Amino acid sequence: MKYYSAVVNEDEIAATTLLPPYNILASYHYFKNKIEVIKKSVTSGHDVFIDSGAFSAMNSGKDIDIDDYCKFLKECGATYYASLDVIGDAKATLENYEYMVEKYGLKPILAFHMGSELSELDYILKKPEIKYIALGGLVFSSGISAHCDEVWAYILRNRKNLRVHGFGLTNIELMQRYPWYSVDSSSFKSCKRF
Repeated sequence: MKYYSAVVNEDEIAATTLLPPYNILASYHYFKNKIEVIKKSVTSGHDVFIDSGAFSAMNSGKDIDIDDYCKFLKECGATYYASLDVIGDAKATLENYEYMVEKYGLKPILAFHMGSELSELDYILKKPEIKYIALGGLVFSSGISAHCDEVWAYILRNRKNLRVHGFGLTNIELMQRYPWYSVDSSSFKSCKRF
C-alpha cells in the first residue's frame, strides 16, 4: 500500500521527501498559485497525487473553477490526480469527472463519498475505464468502519482488482482491514502540532 503525506506548503514537501518513499498528496486549493513547486516535485522524481481541494475550498467558502483545475493538471505533470468532487452531490461529481475526461483528455481518480448511495458506486464500477477510485468523507466521521465494510464488500464482489485510495485515512486498523492501493494523511504533522 502506498502512503502519501498530505502537504500544504513547500516546507512540508521538503520534510516529507528527506527519505524515500517520496509520495506527496498536494491539494490544488493550496498549490493553485504555486504550480512551479509541484512541477519541481514531479521532476525530482516524487510521486505526486493532486487532490482537487474541494473540501478545503468548501470550508473556506471558495469555489474551484474546473477549467483552471484541469489546466493546472495538464501543466504540472502529477502522477495521479482526483476529479473535482462536489461534496454531497455524487451526480455533479460524476459530471465533473466526465467533463475532465471528455474536454481535457485527463484520467482523474473519481471520489465516492461517505453518505452516497451504493447505486452511485454501482454506476462507477460498471465503467471498465475507471481503474482507480477514492473513498472520501472519512475524516472525523462516525461510522467509518460500517461504511467501509459495506463499500469494500460491494467493491470486492463486483471489481476486486479496482485500485482504491483512502482520503485522509491512516487508522491502522482500517488500513489493515481492507486492501487499499493507497492512502493519505496529514498525521505526520502530529508531533509538530502537539
